[in-house]
Formats: sequence, structure tokens, C-alpha cells
Amino acid sequence: MPPSSPASETADSGLSFPTAARNRIAIAFLLLSALYFLDTFLRATLKTFWYDELFTVYLCRLPSFHATWAAVLNRTDLNPPLFYLVTRWAQHWTGEGLIATRLPAIIGFWIFGACLYFFVAPRLGRICGSIAALTPWFTYAGYYAYEARPHGAVLAWCGLMLVCWQRSRGEAPAVRKNSNLWLAGLFLSFLAALLTHVYAIFLSVPFLLVEFDHLLRRRRIHLWTCLAFLVPPCLVATLYLRMSRNYSSGEASGGLHVHPYEIIQHFIITVFGPSLVLLILLLALLAWRNRRSHPSQPAAASLTGEELIVALGFLLLPILGVVAAKLTHGPYFDRYFLAATAGYAMLLAQIVATSGTRSLVARGLFAVMLLFFVCDALIAAYCHWRHADLDQIGPGNLIVFAPDPARPFARNDSLLLDTSHLDILVTGHPDYLFLEYYAPPELRRRLIFAAPSPTEGFLVSYRRLSRWTGIGLQTTTFDEYFANHRDFLVYANKADCLDCTDTIIRHGFTLRSVKLDIDGRLEHFSR
Repeated sequence: MPPSSPASETADSGLSFPTAARNRIAIAFLLLSALYFLDTFLRATLKTFWYDELFTVYLCRLPSFHATWAAVLNRTDLNPPLFYLVTRWAQHWTGEGLIATRLPAIIGFWIFGACLYFFVAPRLGRICGSIAALTPWFTYAGYYAYEARPHGAVLAWCGLMLVCWQRSRGEAPAVRKNSNLWLAGLFLSFLAALLTHVYAIFLSVPFLLVEFDHLLRRRRIHLWTCLAFLVPPCLVATLYLRMSRNYSSGEASGGLHVHPYEIIQHFIITVFGPSLVLLILLLALLAWRNRRSHPSQPAAASLTGEELIVALGFLLLPILGVVAAKLTHGPYFDRYFLAATAGYAMLLAQIVATSGTRSLVARGLFAVMLLFFVCDALIAAYCHWRHADLDQIGPGNLIVFAPDPARPFARNDSLLLDTSHLDILVTGHPDYLFLEYYAPPELRRRLIFAAPSPTEGFLVSYRRLSRWTGIGLQTTTFDEYFANHRDFLVYANKADCLDCTDTIIRHGFTLRSVKLDIDGRLEHFSR
């Protein structure tokens, strides 16, 4: 049987694949999925819960969803209800394990990659579709494939929105017949995204850019598509207004405090930087191909004009986020705009397709991506098997996680080795919640978090979390702590509260000893 041409691969006949190729696609899909889940499960079991994730753990530990949502509405966290509902469901069978609590993100990221494949492959071929599906794993987004926060789930809704939008606009009779079902899927996916994270509102922008282009060039829009993006925000408006008031009345600092161009620069380096090796390899392959003499080839396969606008729209999301943060004084974090990797993946696949959907460039880049993916899984398996001392660092917060959750205090051994039985003042807010969760009961009773002021944001947040979840966090102010202690220990992180030692000395205490470990120092003070 002669090989199919790019035209036959990308013909818009219902955006489906030839029947003869479906078995090969299914087998490859299952193998890649198995590799993904193996790698991600291993990575999840090698990373302890950190500060943000522990809020998820404590809230979803409550006996009912009603209790969880009541705590959220009382400002213990700031996410819509679907995220907690899905996480509680994931924990229902095995409890708050490292995999179960992160399962919505793990499955969500897998759905995101699968949807990118089904979006790109009918246009650019199976190899380019696979490149698009794997690309997010090589970006900052891959880190959130095993994080117990809403970002992985939002990527799933983003992928489903892409597929539903593309299928609803097909020209083939079979597609037109089901366009209403795809539009319903688009509506529900966007609504679910809004009920997962408030910043999912930005997911509508790339698609509305297409409608704006239609309005300018053709003086018309797709009414039902517009309604699919305009109605869901109206349905969640009351919820969003309440959550906005909760945020405004809290102590969290919002807005941007550096130049916007620095934020965009940081986003590009952080989010797309890990995939720089792919771009370098692609450029090398394209340069090598162009130097060789080759016969004329048929026109390269391409995404449609509308799909290219959507891809560019996703790349613009972090810029729109900066503008929104400046206008609303809301928070800006790189992880809120991980959907930009969808645009990056689509455009990368499109660049590859210019050399031919089955060219050496496409095959070579895909082979290297697959090799890196396999190596990552093998490294994770080795670390899990040998309990290797390989630290994981959160790229967005630079927090270093213990290499073995079975030994969470591997970086804080000065606490475990202490036999004084004195109370321990912890100055770092992420340290305190981590130590509180993983410490043995005897040590946990000694841990106390203190802040300079009773209105300090993290102190208020901890007291609220403790009240609504009943976890018994011990929190106080420096003045109260000093008034009730004459002999105590302080565990200080190297980066937090740089002047804490001087503050304690100014209150009349003397530093008696210092014990260092990997993450911080254990200081003994007395009067």
C-alpha cells in the first residue's frame, strides 16, 4: 500500500483518521500513556507535599464536602468548588496519599496532551500530533502534572475546549450534524474550568479572538460559539464576586511590584526555558535539511487560519494576565497561565510540519522527545528503587523537597536529633506547615509558628485554617511568645526572616548555640 500523502492525512473529512491506521494509533497511544503514568506516579511518590498542596490536603480531609466548602468560603483558600470536589473523590478510595491527592492533576495533564494530539494530528499528521502532545511535558507545565492544586485540571479543560471548538467548526457533513453536541461540550468544558480555577476565565480569550477576526473581516460571528464563552461567566459571577471580596479582605498581597516586562521575561524563561533543547534540536535539523539537495515536495500541511489565531492567542495569555493584574491588583503567578503551552505546542508542531509531516526533521525531533521521556522515567524509577538523594526543586518557588517522602526530615535532621524537649519557634511559614504535617507527634507538640504582627498575612491564614479544619496549629506573635518563654529553640530557614536573630536578641535573649542542617539552623536562646 503506498504511503499516504500529507494531503490525505490532513483532509478535513470529519477530522478523523484512516481506518487502517487506527490500530497503530491506539497501540502507540496506550504505550505513551503507560509511560506517562509510570513516570508521573514515580515522580509523585518522590516529592513531599509542600505549602500550597497542604492546604488542599487539610481542606479535603474534612468529613464532608459541605465542611470543605464552608472553610473555603471563610477564606482558608481561594479556589472554586469543583477542584475540591474532584480531589475529595480521588482521595475517597485510598486516602490522602501522594498519588491520590494529586490524581486530578495527573489525569488532567494526560487529557491535555491527548487533546493536543487530537487537535493537531488531523491537520499535520500523526508525528506532528505526537510532538504537540509531548511538548508540554518539557515545559514548566510538566511540573504541575503531579501537584495537588487546580492547574493540572485546568489544563484538561483547556484541552477539551480546544477539541470541542475545532470539531464544532468542521465543514464535513458528519461534523456539521454533531456540531451542537460539540458546542455543548465546549460550553460544559469552559464552565467546568471556571469552577476549577478563577483564572480559567482567560481560556476564552484565544477563541474570542477568532470571533473578533470574523467580525472584522466578514462582519459576522458564530453566535452559538460566542454564547458558549459568554454564558458560563454569567453563571459563576455571583461565586466569583464573593471570592473576589474574600481575596480583597484578606492579607495576601496582590498586584505586580516589578516592571511588567520582567514578568513576561520571567514567564518565558521559567515556562518555556526547559524546552530550549527541543528548539535547538529543531533548528539544527531544519538547517541540516535545508543544506541538502532535495526534490520539490508538496505543500506543507498546516493548521487553519482560525487555529493559528487560537495558538497565538494562547501565547498571549501571560501578557493579558499582566495587564489584568495591573488593572485589578490581583495576584500573578506563572502557574496561572500554563495554558500558554498549548499555543507553544501547536506552533512548534506547525514549524515541524513545514519540513514535511513525515520528514527526518519530524521523525528525529519526535524520537529525541521520546528518548528524553523514557530516560526521565528510568531516572525516576532508579531514584525510587535506590532512595537516591536527588532533590526536586519547585521552579516557581525554588523550594527544595526532600528526596524521599519516607524520610521527610532528611533536610531538617537538626530537629530530629534535638533532645532538649524545648519549644521550637519556626519563623518560615512554608517550613512550619511542612514540619507540622510530617513531624512525629512528640515533635509536633513543640512546633510553634510566630510572626512579628498579629495582622501578618500568614499568621492570619494559619489561624483561619486551624479554626476551620481543626488541625490544631500553634500560632502566636513574637511578643506573646517572648513573654511566655525564657528558654527556647528557633528553627530558621536560610532565606526567611533574615533579621529574626537580631530581633530576638533585642528582646533580651542570648544566643547559646547553633546547629546547622541542610535547610536551616536550630538556635538555642535563653535569658
